[in-house]
Amino acid sequence: NIGESLGLGKLGGMGMGLGGSASGGLKGKGDRVCQLVISPDHNNVHGWEELRRHLGDCVKFSFNCKLSAYHNEVHNLALLRRTPGWSFDHFFLVKGSLAHMFEQAHLYDEAIREYYELEVIYTDTLQAKSG
Repeated sequence: NIGESLGLGKLGGMGMGLGGSASGGLKGKGDRVCQLVISPDHNNVHGWEELRRHLGDCVKFSFNCKLSAYHNEVHNLALLRRTPGWSFDHFFLVKGSLAHMFEQAHLYDEAIREYYELEVIYTDTLQAKSG
């Protein structure tokens, strides 16, 4: 699991994102800075854990922001599905990108769910055009 290999813990599933703050957002501006202290003899470095934590928080925040944007776009496109001029091509690109993002995060069940929903909508679109 990519989150575990980065020391971030298990990634969330089914629209839950990576965990952390559900409201999104990193803490204050002071949390954007961390300090690595190297000993004079260069044998000891302090601050790696804080750096790892900060990077993990940034990865979580970024993933959740992108996830939210994709979910909103897919939702809006799905609402317009029965309107004239709706483009399956655009919907396919957005929904496929969402599924690919899940794959990259090793969230394979969520990716498969997105691909399955895409297949169902594609079949429905074909039936609507032929009928």
